[in-house]
Amino acid sequence: MRRRKPDLLMSSLLPATLFTMYYPNYCMVGKTYTEYYSSPIGYYQIVCDDFAVLSVKKVWGEGDSEPNDLARKCACELSEYFGGGRREFSVPVRFDVGTPFQRAVWSTLTKIPYAQTWSYKQVANSLGVKCYRAVGSACGKNPLEIIVPCHRVVDSRGLGGYSAGLDAKVYLLRLEADAVKALLKKV
Repeated sequence: MRRRKPDLLMSSLLPATLFTMYYPNYCMVGKTYTEYYSSPIGYYQIVCDDFAVLSVKKVWGEGDSEPNDLARKCACELSEYFGGGRREFSVPVRFDVGTPFQRAVWSTLTKIPYAQTWSYKQVANSLGVKCYRAVGSACGKNPLEIIVPCHRVVDSRGLGGYSAGLDAKVYLLRLEADAVKALLKKV
């Protein structure tokens, strides 16, 4: 299939207007579907096509949904995650945006274990580079928040940043730590 930039008419028909605001140079193929998930830390917009989840981003409010089964499954997995019952996501994801370096960083983030943190330096070292700030910048552009756990990356002197806000990062880190503590109490 040949990728092409959406023309004005096509982009006006897409339900994923916020997605195209975040990624105006995204080259879409086929139809995209949108679902909004209300989490304890705010709304998340889920955008996918028929094959993979393309974006999970925190947004200010709920919009018009036009979900498919994959978008519904992603919302269900997010609900399980926020309920403390899911540690890994099984929905297929695809990085259709980002530079090769950013994609490498995002792939590396998926290797950070649940309830653990890595520093920007550790992520850079795992890639064989020393550009820690570039790793931080790539984390900030992660299109798949929570599923690709950029919230688990911290500064060597503290929390660092988080595109969804530091309150959200703290909440997610505590959620994961509390789930592990609850599991250890059962042992």
